[in-house]
Amino acid sequence: MRMSSDRGVGIKGTKNGIACDECDFPCLPIDFDVCDPANIQYCDFAATGFTIDNQSSVDGDQVILFRPNGVPHDALYWGMSNTLTRGGATTGGASGDADHVTVQDPTKGSYTLGTGVVPMGRGDGMDADTSAVPIMPNGAGCMARAIAWTIPNLTDPIWVKHPSPTFVGCNSSYIRINGSTGQHGAPAHSPRAGSLIPFGSLTPSSCSPSGALAQWGYTDHPNPGLPNDTLAWRLTVSNDTFCSPSAVTFTLEVFNFQHVSDNVDLLSGACDENIGSYVMPPTTDPNFIPGPFNAQTWTTYSVDKAMGITTLTYTSGLLPVGTHCYTLQWDDYSNCCGSTSKTSQNECYERELVCVTVFAPLSYDCNRMMHCRSYSNDVCNKLFQ
Repeated sequence: MRMSSDRGVGIKGTKNGIACDECDFPCLPIDFDVCDPANIQYCDFAATGFTIDNQSSVDGDQVILFRPNGVPHDALYWGMSNTLTRGGATTGGASGDADHVTVQDPTKGSYTLGTGVVPMGRGDGMDADTSAVPIMPNGAGCMARAIAWTIPNLTDPIWVKHPSPTFVGCNSSYIRINGSTGQHGAPAHSPRAGSLIPFGSLTPSSCSPSGALAQWGYTDHPNPGLPNDTLAWRLTVSNDTFCSPSAVTFTLEVFNFQHVSDNVDLLSGACDENIGSYVMPPTTDPNFIPGPFNAQTWTTYSVDKAMGITTLTYTSGLLPVGTHCYTLQWDDYSNCCGSTSKTSQNECYERELVCVTVFAPLSYDCNRMMHCRSYSNDVCNKLFQ
């Protein structure tokens, strides 16, 4: 990964909206040019790299896939209708002043890549250049330059409008998935997004717009580069039942380069006000530290940058006989959607309650048990009454 490259890896200069230190996926290898600088021409970069808009509920974006012969295959847009600076309004999708809004404007038609300037094609009324988006060069049996790549207007039935206009989230995504139970504003808090849809069962909108829409689901934890049903995080306990005073270790593993705040309130929001990752031990734990919310940091925090795994651990003191309940939370970078509440249910947080029981050790009189062997059962019963 070439983080300082100006082109070719989905970034612009050192700016990166996906894998920076305080982004959704720190250290995630991003390489849209497949490691070959000659393929830079396949990617069109915005001001801060490869980007898809989700500026607001009325300034979304649209994505379309083509067949090799130029026929639209699958198309999705999001964002509500919005009034344009130049006048008129969009059906949905991108609506910013610098956006090319021809296909978003229901009074306009379609346009074909590489055919020149579209007068007043931008949201601000300036001309839009259809040649600004590069067309793949010919090669490997694909004569892309000979194909007319035409973007249909959003009024075309091939376009599926996603029902959620708001796509700003702490660490969430809309993906093709079965069994997705969460939704924006009410996450599932599940370590898996759902069950994978087999490739052969994916429905493109060109075949069935309603069928395609039904396959889009919400996930609390996207897994870029991995199957959508990949395990996103795991919490394990060294033991939850003991027969003598013992210490217990909780281990949290967060997979696939996801961001994890490393403190109760450090770097968990623009003003460090939103609550972050914490452990709330019981007062019976010798390592309990009184403080705000009675929450404290995890004992250790480490990141395997190569594997994209963040590991947090907390080790208790020697727990006495009794039941001891712990609240353990990990926090994504909660800048946009976090909370100052330690019990917030929004998608920035995953929180588990784990109770550990320490039983009193069993004891008996070995001498008295030995004597029982020489007496009848009735005598033994009387000895122990």
